Amino acid sequence: MEEATIVYDNVKDKELLEKISSEVPIFVSYINANKEKKEAYKIKSHWGAIKNPFVILVEDIERLPRVFYSDGKGDSAVQQLINYLNNDCKN
Repeated sequence: MEEATIVYDNVKDKELLEKISSEVPIFVSYINANKEKKEAYKIKSHWGAIKNPFVILVEDIERLPRVFYSDGKGDSAVQQLINYLNNDCKN
């Protein structure tokens, strides 16, 4: 089963992921960057992420995690994850 960790500071990002219909079973843990600052900073600094939301997806223990960054220019990291789960994972 895939596992995702999402660092967010806007509850709308969390709600967006909760509304998706994905055929891929996934376990999601959420870290609110406003309330869990140390944990959010630890994860984001490890991956060089600056903006929220930030997503880490672990598909298989033997493979490197897939990360999704928000850069303010395109889709947010949550939307990138949704697109990946609904399209790329099915192939």
